[in-house]
Amino acid sequence: MDAVVVHYFQSIIGRFPFVDGLAVFFASYMPYLFVVVFLALPYTRGTFGTGSPLLRKQRRLYFVLMTVLALLIAWGIALHVIRYGYPRVRPFSEFGWTPLVAHKTSPSLPSGHATFMFTLAAAMWQLKRKWGYWFFGLAAVTGIARVYSLVHYPTDILAGALIGIATVYLVKRITRFS
Repeated sequence: MDAVVVHYFQSIIGRFPFVDGLAVFFASYMPYLFVVVFLALPYTRGTFGTGSPLLRKQRRLYFVLMTVLALLIAWGIALHVIRYGYPRVRPFSEFGWTPLVAHKTSPSLPSGHATFMFTLAAAMWQLKRKWGYWFFGLAAVTGIARVYSLVHYPTDILAGALIGIATVYLVKRITRFS
């Protein structure tokens, strides 16, 4: 199934320049915008409820520390352990294609971008559900763009998403992250 999807995308690349441009934007630049918005949203008014300014700062610090812990586990450990144990070749390398975005020929499973973005999305979901919907949506579109750009298979994105979400859930269970 993975090969069918990437072969289809490879067959339509170049036919729709606007779609190709959107894919490049989401695959290459959206993760940076994602991080900037993620870092800014906790500082908006009312994010951490009511209470003294010190209590809100403590809640914000706790949120940031738990998110960093989840990122360290998901992106810093799990991703590399899986890639070491299963060094899957990227679609553009396997089939001899030119990807839409410049990329090294490092292992593709799981997607580092998907792991990172879905970890942040799941953390944001814990903070504010409304924002979580947007973050999950943008993470999914970025994952699709990475598949369209021929740097990942769909299962690479799915694996990264599952790792990110599961890690935030694990950190929440262990630390009472809220």
